Amino acid sequence: MKRKLSIGLSILFIAISVIALADGPYPSVGLYWYDSHDPTSGAGMTAPLNQLLVRTDSPSLYYKSGGANTAWTRIGTGTSSGGTVTSITCSTGLSCTATNPITTSGAVAVNLTPTTCAASSAVSAIASNGTGSCTAFLTSASLTTTDQNHLYVSDDFYNAGDNTFTSLWSTGGGGTDTDVGGTSNHPGIREICTTTTRKSIFSAAGNFDTWVPGGGVTDMIWGLRLPVISDGTDTYIAYVGTTTTVSGAPTRGVYCQAAQAASANWQACTTQASVSTCVDTSPIVPIVSNHWVRCAWEVNAGGTSVAFTIADTTASITGTATNTTNIPAALSAPAAYIVKSAGTNSRCIDLDYYAMSETFTTAR
Repeated sequence: MKRKLSIGLSILFIAISVIALADGPYPSVGLYWYDSHDPTSGAGMTAPLNQLLVRTDSPSLYYKSGGANTAWTRIGTGTSSGGTVTSITCSTGLSCTATNPITTSGAVAVNLTPTTCAASSAVSAIASNGTGSCTAFLTSASLTTTDQNHLYVSDDFYNAGDNTFTSLWSTGGGGTDTDVGGTSNHPGIREICTTTTRKSIFSAAGNFDTWVPGGGVTDMIWGLRLPVISDGTDTYIAYVGTTTTVSGAPTRGVYCQAAQAASANWQACTTQASVSTCVDTSPIVPIVSNHWVRCAWEVNAGGTSVAFTIADTTASITGTATNTTNIPAALSAPAAYIVKSAGTNSRCIDLDYYAMSETFTTAR
């Protein structure tokens, strides 16, 4: 004796297996049962591919795995015994007719409850009984982007011919401007060297009107070294930070400087209207040839204070300083440059990396 239990689907979204075969996927939506017959032997059982069959005399579950009537595959391994299926009970998401539970014959229907979402939202997840969860759409008013709230720009000077270098920087003042061999922890090095006067690397197209303090917390960092420091024969000052000029001392800017005529140590400087505050760090960081130096500073959101960190990473010395006077009140731009006042020998700055970030107080 065989019976067929059909399931009516109003919305096809339940926990149904979908098996991809050579001729396409087939959903298992039919439920059959035998009460005293093995569907893999004899005449088998006619059913579409991937239908389910319950054998009730020796409780087993099969699925239709091929075109032949006997092509049923038992789910699981081994043999089962004990008991006979005598009823099917319907609970949430299913309805049984003509009785619940079904003890002789009847039909099982899937009751899916569609979910209606409010305007500007959509169903984002559906449970097995068809109920869904709604999620609101993102609107332009709710979107925030990095560009609206934050500025970040950096360069590892990995290759002067790449787009980053050519889009960020211009060079000037004669002399040479070349890549030099990197090391294991300094993978890209850009070396700028003077002729008799100066050499510079500065913001793109020579534009010194790019940044002004007071719009939000701003950080800048440079990694550099001086292969040969200034002396009595070839005297120079190296500036690294922001400036309004590369032909002399900054008229506005926040920067680190190596000026042996003023100090034998790296100094933290702020300049407004050509009036400067330059101080040694504590502890001091001496200017030493061929030592890698990290020049970093942070301007507070109001543009009223600059916290400097200058570190000789070769000698493991780190000094700090805070300037609250002569902080620039107008535009300047990132630059690294060297200005000579004596001597004809070439002098250089090696640049390893640069980065600048600003978190705007008010989104733009």
